[in-house]
Amino acid sequence: MKKNYFKSLMQVALLLAAPFVVSSCDDVIGQEDNPVASYIQWKTDPGLEVTMKVGDVKTWGTATAVSSAIIAYESSDPSIASVDPITGEVTAKAVGDATIKAVVSGMSTNGRSVFQYGEVSYIVHVKGVLVNVAVAKDATEPTIICANPEEVDVAALFEAYPAKTKEFNNGITYFARKVTVDEESKKENEEVTDLVSIDGNGKLTLKKNANEDATLYVYAKIDPAPDGYKLELDKDKKPINNQAKIKVTLKKSIKYLAADGKAAYWTLADDKYTTIDNKFVEDAKDVTTLKAGNYYVTATSWETSKSLKINGNVNVVFADGSNLGIGNIQSDGEYKGTLNIFGQEKSTGMLYINYYKNWNGNAILDLAAINMYGANVYAYGTNEKETINNCKEININKGYLYANGKNSNSIKMATDGIITIANGGEINVYNTGTTPKNYAVQGNVTLTKGTFTARSQFQAVEGTLTAGDGYEFVENNNDDISKATKIEGTSSTSKNVWGKEVKKDE
Repeated sequence: MKKNYFKSLMQVALLLAAPFVVSSCDDVIGQEDNPVASYIQWKTDPGLEVTMKVGDVKTWGTATAVSSAIIAYESSDPSIASVDPITGEVTAKAVGDATIKAVVSGMSTNGRSVFQYGEVSYIVHVKGVLVNVAVAKDATEPTIICANPEEVDVAALFEAYPAKTKEFNNGITYFARKVTVDEESKKENEEVTDLVSIDGNGKLTLKKNANEDATLYVYAKIDPAPDGYKLELDKDKKPINNQAKIKVTLKKSIKYLAADGKAAYWTLADDKYTTIDNKFVEDAKDVTTLKAGNYYVTATSWETSKSLKINGNVNVVFADGSNLGIGNIQSDGEYKGTLNIFGQEKSTGMLYINYYKNWNGNAILDLAAINMYGANVYAYGTNEKETINNCKEININKGYLYANGKNSNSIKMATDGIITIANGGEINVYNTGTTPKNYAVQGNVTLTKGTFTARSQFQAVEGTLTAGDGYEFVENNNDDISKATKIEGTSSTSKNVWGKEVKKDE
């Protein structure tokens, strides 16, 4: 019994002494069958990954743990990046990736304490010392529509090593050359172009007034190599792999206002438009047929002895400031021709049509439709002949149409023909005739948005007048719109008819 008592007394004594033993040691002591945590962490944190180039030597991170735990540094691939096992200093040896670890394996410095395994790590990307430039894997060759130039981020089209940084701000240069072909050698000759400019950040912009079909090569180049890097040389000691090029296509094009009122573009290659310039007019026959297609008027020409026939669906864009004066426009077969007239941003282009004796004085004849989306049309008829005759539709969406007649109808639509004014279009029709049947407009008129003016010494309109919401037709016989009264019903026998927006206070 005394023996058991003595044993119990010794256990109590050991328990009472335990706090003193633990507090007097640097670490909590573990046993092989019960290791304790090492609490390893970065003292100098390198982050998740770092980049080096071959030959670089640097200590990125140092680790810490409980004070008596042994920390060793190791590399997953010493052939790419080796590490000093004690200091953690890394030496970049070859291109590739390696993982650097700081590891606590178990034993303490006195060889008696056992810690749990622990590690922290980061990735080292080792790059070469030679500079390199290549077209980016996902790069697509840009196309620039000259009438709608967008800034191109050239830098994003290339993969350059080393990448441009604040320290390497001027190391990468960008430039463009125009591509021509030597017919004898069939080799590309590259000439410096003045069509585009590229700033130091790789932003490409089209130069003012540049508008042509052209193929360019845009280059990214590193020369000289920045500090710590080298240019790779060929056997003749000329730099290689330090530049790359990508093709950029310029498309000659024009901008115009489409039917929806938004900007649209024609490119010469895709849309195959024909330019009607002064030479085109000068070389034209007395009667020239415009076949279905696209035409771009830049002329400032007045050839009222020459006329046009419209065959199919003809689209004509009038450049701002252009003036095309001709004798007549006629469908190439009754109702077989449609003339679509587009303007540019300012809608200052003008088509001037003056009667021509060979077509009996009609300025415009037999069209299935005249659709205006801009520009200005002035049409004049001869004595006792309609200015615009036997057309199915006239749609004025934007732009201005003026028709002047003498002793006959200024506009005589085909049976059930209709004039529509929408989207801010404007039509002004005048007739000097005083005898019966001298109408300014003979046909139906619908106004949804815009203005309509018809004046005649006999009667302004013979036909149905329809006004949309917010618009109305008014009439008067004394040519004073301020004294005009609203038309009751859908017809008028007055000498003057106006279609206009209803004022809010009315």
